Amino acid sequence: RHSKTQASHLLMSYSNDEEEIDRWFSRKLFKTRRKNVTPMQCASVQRLRIVLQRYHDFIEDHSGVHGINNLKNRGIAMYIFISRTLNNYSTVRLLDDYHFVISNFSSQLHDVHEILVSDMGDIDVATSIIFQRINRNRQECAFRNDKRCEHFGGYNASEEVSVQKLLDKIYCHLILAFEAGYILTRHQILQIASKQIEESQQIYYGHEQQQGQQQQRNGHGHGDADKDDAIDSALQIIVNITAEKRKTLQKVRGKRRMTYNKFVTQVPSDDDDDDELLLDDDSDVDDEKQAPAPRPAAERIKAYEMDFGYPFKYWSSYRDNAWYVAAKYENLKSEMMRNTLCQLSYKQFEDDIKNAINFKNCKRGRKMKCHYTMHTYNEPSERELKIKPLTPISIDHMLALLLFCNYDILRKHIASTYQKQSSSSTDADVRRRHSEYGHICRWLYEAIRLYGTDMAQQEPTQAMSVTFYHCFSRKVYFEESHCFFSYPASTTTSLSVINMYCPSTVYGDDMSDGLLVQCRKNSEYEGDQHYVDCAWFSDHSYESEKLFLHIMLSFKSILYPSLYHNYSQYLNAFTALQSMVVASEMNHNILTPLVPKILKLIIDDKLEQLPQYIRFLFEAFRNTVTAVQINVWLMIIDSYEIMEDEEHEHEEAYLAHERHSNDGNQYGYLKLHPLFIDKDGWIFVDRLAHMFPLTAHIELFNGNIQSGEILPCITLDEMVMNNLLNFLPVLEKNTKLRKISFYNPDEQLLGIDNILKHFTTWFEEIHWNIKLVMKKPPFQQDQMQPLRTLVVTKK
Repeated sequence: RHSKTQASHLLMSYSNDEEEIDRWFSRKLFKTRRKNVTPMQCASVQRLRIVLQRYHDFIEDHSGVHGINNLKNRGIAMYIFISRTLNNYSTVRLLDDYHFVISNFSSQLHDVHEILVSDMGDIDVATSIIFQRINRNRQECAFRNDKRCEHFGGYNASEEVSVQKLLDKIYCHLILAFEAGYILTRHQILQIASKQIEESQQIYYGHEQQQGQQQQRNGHGHGDADKDDAIDSALQIIVNITAEKRKTLQKVRGKRRMTYNKFVTQVPSDDDDDDELLLDDDSDVDDEKQAPAPRPAAERIKAYEMDFGYPFKYWSSYRDNAWYVAAKYENLKSEMMRNTLCQLSYKQFEDDIKNAINFKNCKRGRKMKCHYTMHTYNEPSERELKIKPLTPISIDHMLALLLFCNYDILRKHIASTYQKQSSSSTDADVRRRHSEYGHICRWLYEAIRLYGTDMAQQEPTQAMSVTFYHCFSRKVYFEESHCFFSYPASTTTSLSVINMYCPSTVYGDDMSDGLLVQCRKNSEYEGDQHYVDCAWFSDHSYESEKLFLHIMLSFKSILYPSLYHNYSQYLNAFTALQSMVVASEMNHNILTPLVPKILKLIIDDKLEQLPQYIRFLFEAFRNTVTAVQINVWLMIIDSYEIMEDEEHEHEEAYLAHERHSNDGNQYGYLKLHPLFIDKDGWIFVDRLAHMFPLTAHIELFNGNIQSGEILPCITLDEMVMNNLLNFLPVLEKNTKLRKISFYNPDEQLLGIDNILKHFTTWFEEIHWNIKLVMKKPPFQQDQMQPLRTLVVTKK
C-alpha cells in the first residue's frame, strides 16, 4: 500500500499540469455546474479529460507486449488517484461529471470527444485493451478469480476493480464509441441528412432529372418501375458504415455471443432443436463452425407466433395465483452464486455491489425515486412492497439492473426462464426453473415498474416520437401491428447500435434474414408502459439501451437491413386500410405520396411489384379482416369541406361563423378518395371484398363525427342495383362475402320499396336476397334509433 504522499509523488509524473488540476478540481466548481457553456468551457468535461487521459496512459500506452497483465507493475492504481490524489474528488463525483456531460451535451458529443482525445494520440479500437475488456466474456471469471485479476492487471481488491469498470464504461462511451461505430460522427450525420433531403425533393416536388440521376447511381435502371421504393438511404448508409466496425466487435465477442445478444429475440425454425436456443454451453469454441444453410423461403413463410413469457408474481399475497413463484434461495447473493443455470463468483458480486452503491449515491441515482400510485401501479400493494412513494432506488434494485445489463450470458439464462424450453415443458417446469432467479426477477420487475419512465404520463407527442429498435433473428411475418413482451426485453434508440447486432448484417448472406422492428408507444394499450433507461449505469452506455417488461409496443416500421429496406410506408398503407375498414379516423400524417401508390398496386392485384416480405405480410394482415365497416362521411367530408370553403370564400356571414378550418387532411382520407369512391359517389364495395376475401359482411353508413347524426350513405338508383347484380356472382366465387348493409340510404331517386318490387327476382336469379330491415348502424349505437336499411344477403 502507498500513502497519499507517495501516491501524489508517483502519479504527478503523468500530469499535464498540476496547476490545471488544482483549477478544475477546486471546491468552488463543484458547487455550481453552469449549463450555458461550451464543452471547452465546461468544468465537467475538463475533469473527465484529465481523468481519462490518466486512465489512457495507465491502461493503453504502457501495456506492452504482454497486454493488460502488466498493470501490476504500474504502481498506484486508479482508485487511489481518483479518491486521494485529486482534490475534492470521488467515484460518485466522477459519475456526476459523466452524467452531466452526456445529458447537457448529447448533441455535441463529437465536440466533447475531440476535447477528450486531444492529448491521447492515435486510438485504434481494434487493439484497444479497454474495448476488449469491456466486451470480454465475463462468465470466464465466475470460477476462476485469477482470470478476473488478469483482466484488471493483477488487482484483486473490489475497490480498484469497480473503479476500473466505471472508467471502462466512460472511456468506451466518450472515446471509442465513434470509431467503434456505435455513434455516428458529424460528417456521417450530415451525409444522411443530405441524402434524405434529396429524396424528399424527388418525392414531393417530382424532380425528374434528379430521379434519373439517382436511379443511375443506385443501379435501379432508367424507368420508374425499376425503382425500389423500399430502399432507405439512411439505413443503407448506416449499414455500410457499421459493416467493417462489426468485424472488430465480432472478433472480440465471438460469433456465439454476437448471435445471442440482448437486442435479438431468437426465432427458432421448424428444424431447430429446443436445446440449441438454451445455449447451455457458453463458450465460444464454435466460432469456426459453419452457419447452417438458410431454409427455403417457402418453408419460412408463416405468421409469427412466439412465447413472449408469463406474468409471474413474486409476492406472498399471490400464493394462490397460478403464476406465483417463490424464490429458491434466501437472498440475491446466494441466488447469484448458487443457482444451477449460470453463476457469478463472490468477487464479481462484490465488484458490482461497489458500483451499485456508487450509482445509487450519484445525482442521477438520487433522482430515481419510486412513483407508486394506485392509478399506475396496483399490484402488489404498497404495504407488501414496503417501498414508500418518492423513496430513492435501493441498492438491491440498482444491483439487479447492473447484473442484468452487464452480464450477457447471465442475462440470457434469466430471460430464458420466462419461457417454456420445449413443447413438452409444463407450467410447473417453467415456474420451477424461474425460481432459480426469483430474487433478481422481482427486483427487475419493481425497478422497471416503480422507478422507470412511464410513457403513459408523458405528453402524447413526446411519447409517440420516441422509437425503440429490437431485432428478430429470422424473417417473420406478424399478424398484428404490435408485440407484447412479458420477459425483460432490451431495445435501443440508436439505429447504428441495432445494426451492430442484427444477424442480417453480421453473418453474411447465409444468415441474412434478420429483421429490425421500430417500436413506439401503443396508444390503445391500457396496461403498464414503463421502461428503464439503462445508458446511465450500463457498462455499455453507448448502446442507448432501454429495458422493458410486461409491455405492449406498436410497430412504427419494420426494417430489412440486408436489402436496405424500410417498410414504414407499407405499414402506413396497412394502417390506413385498417382504420378505413373499422370506420375510425386516421392520422393524415401517415399518408405520404407513396401510400396511395402502394394501395393502387394492391387494388389492381399487382402484388408482385411489392417487396416479397410485404406481400406475405399483407396476406397475414388481410386474413385477419373478417368484417368491414365503412363510414362514408369520413371518406368524403374533407373534399366536401374544401369545395364548400372555395364556394363561400367571399361571403362575410360564412367566414364569420365559427368553424374548424380544413386543409383536406382533417380526417385523413382525402388522398384515398379516388381509390375507393367513384366520381358519381359509388363506393367500390367490390374492391373491398377482393382486398379482404375472408370478409363476410360489409356495412356502409354515413355517420357525422361532428354532430353525431346519421346521414344518407349512398344514393339508390338503377346504376347502384346493376353494379350489385354484376359483381356479386363474381365475388361469390372468389370471396366469403355473404352480406352487404346500406344504412339509411338516400331514396329520393329510387326507394327501397320500389327496389324490392322490381329487383327481387333478379337478385334471386343470382342466388341473393334483398330486404328492408330496421337496424341500428355501428355508430354511437347507444344514441341511435333503428334506421331503414337495405340488406343484400347470400341465399
